[in-house]
Amino acid sequence: MARRGNLGGAIAAAVGAYVVLKALSTLKQPVRKRQSLLIDLYSGAARALKFASPPPLKVTTKVENAASNGTHVLINPQWANGVMKRHCADGRCRRSVLYGVLAHELAHHLHQDALFDGEPHQQELRADALAGYAMGVNGIDATHLACVYEELSAIESDTHPHADDRIDIMRQGHAAGVRQARKNRQA
Repeated sequence: MARRGNLGGAIAAAVGAYVVLKALSTLKQPVRKRQSLLIDLYSGAARALKFASPPPLKVTTKVENAASNGTHVLINPQWANGVMKRHCADGRCRRSVLYGVLAHELAHHLHQDALFDGEPHQQELRADALAGYAMGVNGIDATHLACVYEELSAIESDTHPHADDRIDIMRQGHAAGVRQARKNRQA
């Protein structure tokens, strides 16, 4: 799946960065640190998933947690702060969870899940596998993200599979990413 790099993509990325910088004021840490962390994580996940120009990231309270709507990746800062408070005692955990969530939503965008009807459980599992892969390629521990999955989908719903299925496929993706990272280092 080739992604084309062009001036339009660069402009979209710049606009997306502006939206992120403008909206991040609701997160609880110094502004520059918040901006830098979120943009770095988003960029790293986009590179791991081979985006030449990722969709703009928008921080908004108009989504319950995180989503991809076909044009943007969206994350709710209040939800993100709540997840961090419940699951993360340190910066490494926060980075891991945010990276995994952003990679998951980028995977939905990559496959244009918001634009096509499909089997929602399969879309979620594919996004979970790709998020795990992106984390593995970049040496990011997926353990903390598994805890968030347990909270989000302790029971299966119409749109999301059971946490055990999600965690299993995410770990398989992570293992594949770790293998790819080893190959990359040997090449």
